[in-house]
Amino acid sequence: MNEIFHLIAFNVVILVLIVADFVFVSKKTLANATFLTFLWIFLGLAFSIYVYIFWGKNSFYEYLTAYCVEKSLSVDNIFIFMLIFQKLNIEGEYQRKLLFLGIFSALIFRVIMILTVSGLLHSFHFMMWVFGALIFYAGVTAFRSSDGGKNFGGVILKKAATYLKISEKDHGGRFFISENGVTKITVLTVAIFCIEICDIVFAFDSVPALFSITDNRFMIYTSNAFAIIGLRSLYVVFAKFVGKLHYLKYGIALILCLIGTKMMLSNYLHFNSYVYLFAIVGILIISSIMSVIKSRGAKKFGGKK
Repeated sequence: MNEIFHLIAFNVVILVLIVADFVFVSKKTLANATFLTFLWIFLGLAFSIYVYIFWGKNSFYEYLTAYCVEKSLSVDNIFIFMLIFQKLNIEGEYQRKLLFLGIFSALIFRVIMILTVSGLLHSFHFMMWVFGALIFYAGVTAFRSSDGGKNFGGVILKKAATYLKISEKDHGGRFFISENGVTKITVLTVAIFCIEICDIVFAFDSVPALFSITDNRFMIYTSNAFAIIGLRSLYVVFAKFVGKLHYLKYGIALILCLIGTKMMLSNYLHFNSYVYLFAIVGILIISSIMSVIKSRGAKKFGGKK
C-alpha cells in the first residue's frame, strides 16, 4: 500500500510537470528552454533526496545512476527527432506538439518494458546475458556509426513514405485531411508515427540497461520519467548546440558498453552503486569537456583562416 501511494503521488506530480512544460515551452526561446532544462534536471536530482529519506542510501545511489544513464541515452532520442523534423519540414510550433505527445507515449512504453523485462529477468536469469549483449552491441555500433544513429531514422522515414499515402496540402496542424472524399494522412501523422517507433526502439535499450543498476522498478520508472520530461526543452537547446557536441556520442557509446559488460558479468562483478555512478558521470563530463575544447579549437582555427 505504501508503494502504491508513492506511485500515485509521483504520477500526479509528473502529470502537473508535463502540462507545465507544455505551457512554458510554447514560447520557443533559447533562454526559456535553457532555464527549463536546468529546472527539470534540478527536480530530477532533487527527487534523489526523497528516495534517500524513504529507501535509504543504496537506493539513493541507484536512482541517481539510473537517472544519469537515462538522461544521457535520451540524447540519442533528440538526434533522431531532429532528423525526423528536418526531413519532413515540420514547423517549430508543431514540433513542440509532437514532442508533447511523444513524452506521454514514451512513459507508457517504459512502463510496459519495465514490467516485461522485470518478468523475464526474474523467470530467466540468462536473459541478463541476452540484454547485456544487445546493449554492448548497441554501444559498439554507436562507436562505429558516423551519423549518430541518423541512418536508422532515415530508414524509418523512407519506409513511411513508401507505404503510406501522404497529403501534400497544408495540414494546418491536423493529422488527417479529406481530399475528394478520401481521408489521407498528413506529414504530422508520419512524424508522430516515426517518433512512436523510435520510442519503442529506445525503450529496448534504456530499460534493460537500468536493470543492470537496480531491480527496483519504482527507481527505474521514476528515473525514466524525470529524464524524459525535459526532452522538449532539451530539444530546443540541443538544436542550437548540436554541432558542438562532437564527442558526446562517443561518451554515450562507452556508457552503453560499460552497462552491457556489467550486465553480462553481473554474477562476477560486484561493486558499490556509487562507483558505478561516478564512472558514468565521469564519462559524460570528460566527453562534454572534450567536445567544448574541440569546438573552441575549430572556431579559433576557422577565425585564423
